Amino acid sequence: MISNPPVTERRLFFLSGRIGTRAFTLWGVRAAPTDPEEEGALYNKLWDTAEGAFGAVHPVFAANARAALDELLGEFSKEVGSTLTLHPDSSPEALEAVGSPGTPDPEGPREVLAELTDLHSRFADGYTAEDIRAVFGRIHDAGGPCLVCVWNYWDEDGAGGDSEFYAEDEEGTFFEVQPDVYRWLSGQQATPGPVESWVCAPVAGPTEFPASDDCHNYARQDRNS
Repeated sequence: MISNPPVTERRLFFLSGRIGTRAFTLWGVRAAPTDPEEEGALYNKLWDTAEGAFGAVHPVFAANARAALDELLGEFSKEVGSTLTLHPDSSPEALEAVGSPGTPDPEGPREVLAELTDLHSRFADGYTAEDIRAVFGRIHDAGGPCLVCVWNYWDEDGAGGDSEFYAEDEEGTFFEVQPDVYRWLSGQQATPGPVESWVCAPVAGPTEFPASDDCHNYARQDRNS
């Protein structure tokens, strides 16, 4: 959590998102209410949402939303020892609020795998919805595509049954994914091929999935409804 003491003409902003190794994915920017109780309630609400998606809420005192973001990126850059940029998948609404477009990853997709070598064989003994969130979140934060896992069903115990890997774009369109991705994660082959080759044609079948954790997992049946 990053915070700065208030000074004249500075106010508190809450910035929610997820920090990667080279970029910060900005999900939302909210000016904090001046009432202490309302401020606390808003922070807790934003935190619950961000934590569920493996992110966080960062309180920053600044003159405006753009200044708050710049200050936050500066602090993060000091922590990681390199210049941190905005991930291109940052929320369009949040980018509009701070008055600047997202900054694409300057190193491009060819460097993504260098950050993900430890994911090889991660699914060798199977995987759970929690594993999917952690691994696919890492891939997305590193600049790779937004991968999702579609399970057969979702019940009170969570996701279960057979599953398939897809990619999802910002419009909610689902795409087939090269089998090499699963083979790499399960340890069947050494590399998954170039990241830019992972995403294939749009999924031909139905893609209306009634259950989701809003973080890389979907299910074809919702047994809780």
